[in-house]
Amino acid sequence: MTAPASDKQLQRYVELAIQRRELEQQLKEIKAAMADLEEPVLSYFEEKGIDRVTINGITLYPRRELWAAMAEGMDQEKVCQALIAAGLEEYVGLRFNTTSLSAFLRDLEAEGQPLPPELEGVIVPVEKFKVGTRKA
Repeated sequence: MTAPASDKQLQRYVELAIQRRELEQQLKEIKAAMADLEEPVLSYFEEKGIDRVTINGITLYPRRELWAAMAEGMDQEKVCQALIAAGLEEYVGLRFNTTSLSAFLRDLEAEGQPLPPELEGVIVPVEKFKVGTRKA
């Protein structure tokens, strides 16, 4: 086992935790500001009829992304059936969501309920310990 932390290491951990919170807040604000500017910047390219502009060594350009989305009136089941019918089974999968399942396990524990018998030996609760921080 690792040796216990010194007072100096505890202080450094707290300093880093404070710095991380500040940086995460700054990043959140920066991302929000950039999201607000996304449409005006794209409109600029369209209005000027250009495909890129370089400012301060950074090149901005409209980047096209193509994503699949369900058509109006469709649901997961209908889309999965259509994919299978089209021979595209590799895009259909049966999966469980670890985050949601973990939340379910925490709820069971909070309510003092056991794991459902069907899940015994299939799902195991795993405890992880991390150092938490909060403003005093």
